[in-house]
Amino acid sequence: MLILIMTFIYFPFFVVFATELLWRICYIFIKVKNKQNSHSHKSTIERKEVLLMKITDTIKYVGVNDHKVDLFEGQYPVANGMAYNSYVILDEKIAVMDTVDANFTHEWLDNLEQVLDGRKPDYLIVQHMEPDHAANVANFLKVYPDTTVVANVKTFQMIYNFFGLTLEGQKLEVTNGGTLSLGNHQLTFVFAPMVHWPEVMVTY
Repeated sequence: MLILIMTFIYFPFFVVFATELLWRICYIFIKVKNKQNSHSHKSTIERKEVLLMKITDTIKYVGVNDHKVDLFEGQYPVANGMAYNSYVILDEKIAVMDTVDANFTHEWLDNLEQVLDGRKPDYLIVQHMEPDHAANVANFLKVYPDTTVVANVKTFQMIYNFFGLTLEGQKLEVTNGGTLSLGNHQLTFVFAPMVHWPEVMVTY
């Protein structure tokens, strides 16, 4: 009898607790699901926009966005993810500036294909060898094997160490302050050692 009375007294509280718990679980699930759908939809829209993005009529952006990464360099929070930047300069000669992270090989190559529109790149300019910049050097050369790789001596050493590529007859070694003409665009290379890694250079 006592058990029955206790059950009668506490049962409403149990129902309220269970209902509240279930409601909170459902709320969290819906919130997470909506966030995933939002990211997926956003990523799809951004991919389409990226394919159409241009810096000028002759300089196109072909980079990709990473919405899954949450830490830059494994320590700095990036709540909205990060971009792996890569550009194409369309001129008498075509130059591709850097590659992207290995997780985005196919997306990047698709971006390149659309921007090139049937043309073949003449140069791949490698400015920095960290994987989020250069992971696709070898993959790029499989698709465009006649491309000349432009880099400095330290970068070519790293390319060999990373990919086992000697690039004999397929490389153009530049010096600090060196230039490369694409036609209307004259590129100048400026070394910036240890502005991250020892091989770093910038191009303008």
